[in-house]
Amino acid sequence: MKEKQIFTREAAKPNLFIQECPPYLNNKFMLCDISVLVNQYSHIYLKDGWKVISSEGKVFAQTKGNVRIENPMAAIRGDESPLSFMQAAACFHQFNLFSTEHTNVNTNAIVDDERIRLLDLFGNWSFGHMKRSLNPVFFYDSLHHPVIIFFTYHRDSAEIVEKHVHRFEQVGYALNFHQKVWAFKEKQKRSSVFDIWTET
Repeated sequence: MKEKQIFTREAAKPNLFIQECPPYLNNKFMLCDISVLVNQYSHIYLKDGWKVISSEGKVFAQTKGNVRIENPMAAIRGDESPLSFMQAAACFHQFNLFSTEHTNVNTNAIVDDERIRLLDLFGNWSFGHMKRSLNPVFFYDSLHHPVIIFFTYHRDSAEIVEKHVHRFEQVGYALNFHQKVWAFKEKQKRSSVFDIWTET
């Protein structure tokens, strides 16, 4: 793990104001240009002439020559700072809200050690003391791919902590995404199941 940088959960939140969001969040089968979502972030931008389009339950990049690219993140450029990759990971999940394959990641659900401390203080954290930090992290893997990892906490029918891994291409912001349940506890039960990852 090279050039590791730790973030708080605030780094994933949009930090620029946009006047209008795309209007069709609840209608995933209407053609919609969602490029404006990129403008919420200070360190990433659209490539000149490119767009990000939602259509028929899919999200894709469109080049200035109107060629469709399956990975919407191919339309993104940035300053290549660790923060730019954190913002790109967050933007990826915003894009996917307009897809039938959305990832269920809401930036408000991202946790860090301070958030967990507060959840625990108010009795809303059932997993006890964490043996490792759950702060969002950036690093380069052994093949020099930028990687962003963060965790989200959900309380629906059960309490769940999920781990989200974003592995970017060596050049650009196209990424592969993987998520898995990292901790799970059924409500009203004392026992819980942990899947403890120790590599980061």
